[in-house]
Amino acid sequence: MFLLKDIKLQNFRSHSFTELKTNHLTICIIGPNGSGKTNILEAISLIADKKGLRGTLIEDCIKKNSKDKTIISTTVIYEKREHKLNIVFDFKEKKIKKNLDIDNNKSSLSEVFKDINFVWLTPQMDKIMYEGDSIKRKFLDKIISNYNFDYKKNLNNFKKLSEERIQLLKENQDLKWISILEKKMIDELWRIFIYRRSFIKDINNIILNKLNNFLKIKLNIKNIFDLDENIIENDFYSFFEKKYLEKHEIDQIIKRNSVGPQFDVFEFFKISTYFLKKNT
Repeated sequence: MFLLKDIKLQNFRSHSFTELKTNHLTICIIGPNGSGKTNILEAISLIADKKGLRGTLIEDCIKKNSKDKTIISTTVIYEKREHKLNIVFDFKEKKIKKNLDIDNNKSSLSEVFKDINFVWLTPQMDKIMYEGDSIKRKFLDKIISNYNFDYKKNLNNFKKLSEERIQLLKENQDLKWISILEKKMIDELWRIFIYRRSFIKDINNIILNKLNNFLKIKLNIKNIFDLDENIIENDFYSFFEKKYLEKHEIDQIIKRNSVGPQFDVFEFFKISTYFLKKNT
């Protein structure tokens, strides 16, 4: 169990100094518009994520015209033990750096709380299922990354490899080395392909069997290449090796990889009563 016991904000956004204490699993923050409710949530989110729930620049977190340090402090209970978390925004070489320490040791959240994942649902996400393919994919990638830490590494690894590939293409480097890079990219793509489908399957099972008092929906995933979701690994590799080779010239011109995790498209469907009866 992960329980937020208290939080203190010093010179954070609209808060000069705010301290809240609670011992409840469910917390509801109530107040008039502009009173700083969302800023409290953002402070908590910055502990879990570098960019926080709103993707704010670090400079925007500092309370304007304040000469004191900006600090976010919280006490959490995890597996019956208390831990003290502090974020301090320091000015170094005219730049602001965010430092996180846990129990007075510089650590990352994933190192100390290995089983804890954070999922943020904001009002802006209210109509996420009606948004474009890119926004839906980023939203679900974020959820899957919290659900599976390896998945986040796969996405980051693919991004680094693809940037290196484009640089080599621009410089007309050795095709053998580019081929090696592309094989590594396909390794990451294969894992992304598998993890996404496994997640969608799990989510659909939960919706169908657990969410009895909510609107029933179904998530679907398909890809622009019409690859069978049960494709074997060797066939997957062969397909993308040819695809990357075909795209050398165009990717060199457009200076980006035209083939990547964006090949998947997520869809949301409302499950009809007829569908439910038919499948029960």
